Amino acid sequence: MNKKPTEEETTDDPISETVADAEILSDTVTNDDLARRIHKVKITRDGEFVTSIKITGKILENAQSIDDLPEFLRLSFNWMQSCLGFIEAFPLYGSVAQYVHLHQVEEDVAAFAERNSSKSTRIVSEDGSTQETIYEIDERFTYELNRRISQLNQYKRAEKSFIRAQLLGIIAEYEAFIADLLRISIKRRPEAFISAESKISVHDVIKSIDIEQLKDIAIEEKIENIQRESHVEQIKIILGKLKLSVPDQKTLMEFGEICERRNIITHGNGLVNKIYISKLKELGFLESNIPKVGSELTIDLKYLRRSLARVFQMGFFTLHIVWQHLEPENSNKSISSLVDAAHDFLVAGYTKISGRISEFILNNKSPATELSRAYSIINLALSVYLDEKIPAKEKTEKVEEILARRDWAIVGPTLNLAINCVRGKHDELGKLIDLAINDGLTEHNLLTWALFTKARHEEVFRKKIKEHFGIEVDPPEGGP
Repeated sequence: MNKKPTEEETTDDPISETVADAEILSDTVTNDDLARRIHKVKITRDGEFVTSIKITGKILENAQSIDDLPEFLRLSFNWMQSCLGFIEAFPLYGSVAQYVHLHQVEEDVAAFAERNSSKSTRIVSEDGSTQETIYEIDERFTYELNRRISQLNQYKRAEKSFIRAQLLGIIAEYEAFIADLLRISIKRRPEAFISAESKISVHDVIKSIDIEQLKDIAIEEKIENIQRESHVEQIKIILGKLKLSVPDQKTLMEFGEICERRNIITHGNGLVNKIYISKLKELGFLESNIPKVGSELTIDLKYLRRSLARVFQMGFFTLHIVWQHLEPENSNKSISSLVDAAHDFLVAGYTKISGRISEFILNNKSPATELSRAYSIINLALSVYLDEKIPAKEKTEKVEEILARRDWAIVGPTLNLAINCVRGKHDELGKLIDLAINDGLTEHNLLTWALFTKARHEEVFRKKIKEHFGIEVDPPEGGP
């Protein structure tokens, strides 16, 4: 579940960069939905390419420019958006590269051989799953065939380098994120990171304009020194300086392997050496699970996606642990940001990451309020309910096990609707929606919350939106 939105207000800017809710021109429900709900979308093109998309309309009262957000909240938002972009885009880019060399270039070579052969022999495996075809080709075609095979190998090398580059890009983005986190943390608690014995050069003093510039020089030097350490050691230093514990040793171990793989790709062409083996042993990997010296470390799309999730998780959890510690008065903002992130991942279809964020909110040391914990239990149950890879019976058992973490005997209409939806119980959906709307549930909530992903397929759900808000809603594409 996500938080309920606040009331809306107009903006003087006729074109807002913020993707806003549709503008409500009248409080009266009418049948003329087009007149009632107006967007203006300005799309700029340069030739055939879209260069800008801007939307007019009302924006949320608490909407701010990203640059105006408090530092921790801005860093959390930016890291969340970067990682969602990576998770959505990087595997897609890899798939495109794989498609080019597997389906286009290889098929082109096969078609050339078939087209220019004088004779062919087909050999099929006993189970019929694979087949080989041997083509006899005249010598005059071999030069062109070799050229095409050479081109195919070039594409394969390019694909391999491209996927490697994506891992390097993820870690580079993470390093910039950690530098920002250190910058904010040192400014909040300089005595924890910079000792009284620290010195600054006379040269820096002379060239500085004022004391603030001297402070910045000292902070940047400290950041550079910390970032010379391994990525795992950096996490330990940040949390150790603030006397905090690492949130998840298993994730830290997996994160460390990803960073060491990045190092071996950058400096050793992906070939395992003694340094890599030593580092993995330090992280806690069993020797039997560590590749041998000289073997090549590969990166496929599955590994890349898992790496994205682990790197995001390590950075995100570290940020919020530090934020809650350094600004306890703003812990509610940290928790709210985490709840929103868990929901955003549910909407995007990444149930496992959403579940991990919800579990993080629900840990014993979390400052989450009782209401935030209730939302997070619902989101955690949703991460199971919406995971199509989990068998139905197992899914039901897991959802009930998660819901059992709290007593739901006395809850309001909205949470009661949520519990029924996450259990897949739609028998009284119409009645429960009526009660929840009277309790304050909005049209925006019904149309956007991941909670209603499957309920939106029910005709009664769409009828209730029409009844209360005068809006015709089409059934979602695909099955429930």
